[in-house]
Amino acid sequence: MKHPSRSSCARTATACCAWVAFGVVLATAAAGLADGPGVATSFPIDDADPESSVPSAQEAISRPLHMGYWVMLVSDRAEAAMARGDHAAAVKYFRALAKAVPERSVSFAKICAAYDAMGDWDNAVTNCKTALGKAGVKLDDYVHFVRLVLAKPKALGSAEIADLDASIAHLEVELGKTRPAAAATETGQPRDAAGSQLLVQQLRCELGARLEDARRLEACTRALSTLAPDDPRTIAFGWALALAKQDWDEAEQVVGRARRVGLARDAVERMESKLRSARDRASGLPSVIGGTRGAIAFGLVALLASAVVLGRRKLRLRTT
Repeated sequence: MKHPSRSSCARTATACCAWVAFGVVLATAAAGLADGPGVATSFPIDDADPESSVPSAQEAISRPLHMGYWVMLVSDRAEAAMARGDHAAAVKYFRALAKAVPERSVSFAKICAAYDAMGDWDNAVTNCKTALGKAGVKLDDYVHFVRLVLAKPKALGSAEIADLDASIAHLEVELGKTRPAAAATETGQPRDAAGSQLLVQQLRCELGARLEDARRLEACTRALSTLAPDDPRTIAFGWALALAKQDWDEAEQVVGRARRVGLARDAVERMESKLRSARDRASGLPSVIGGTRGAIAFGLVALLASAVVLGRRKLRLRTT
């Protein structure tokens, strides 16, 4: 990657500010200075309103080392606020960083995470989506965005569904480009082609289940039955498909499979209960859409919770 020269900074001040600031941060961290007592900046940091004290691009260019320290110190305060559960304060610091370095995705992704922790769905989605259009976006950011949109309390709109389809398709393409030598997750575990495809198909099934779209569920569950037939999530999506098709016999078989692979007893019992309710509604009402929707959602929650109990590891991805 070719970095801008100091002369080009005069023409593209904001872009150069971003490069200088983050370059200094990375360099000082690598040199072991990040945690040292000598890290200080001549730029003030207003803890009550960090955005108001963001240095201008010209100020940052004139004192790049101090700008780097400013970014580092604000980042430290933001992360400390997150760690102590003060997400509102973290948002303020991360917003200041986003203002200082608007070309990079990281601050917007952090703002999204803070709002998500606060339960502020609208602001979380807005910032997660913004992060996807910035330099340095990670594959984890796409996964977070997809699952965040899927958690919307109300029905998904056509634009949101299109965004989800596009994000999942992008993940599939980018994961396919990953070189085996560099294919490692955050936990240091190898990321192979099967693991990457598993994540993509699970996301597609999550969307299919959210929409109660039998066509989508059929395609992704077919793939999952080969990739991970006994994974609790595969079983959950198969159960969702059976309910969406009102195939009660298949739903019963899936419940039996859930029992055989050792899912929590209470989860299986709730599945059986919701299956009976959905079947009763189907036999007594002309329309069962409302009834099956609740059953599907509840069953998926129960099974996915069981996946956590069984110690299934969540796949975490980064770009190379």
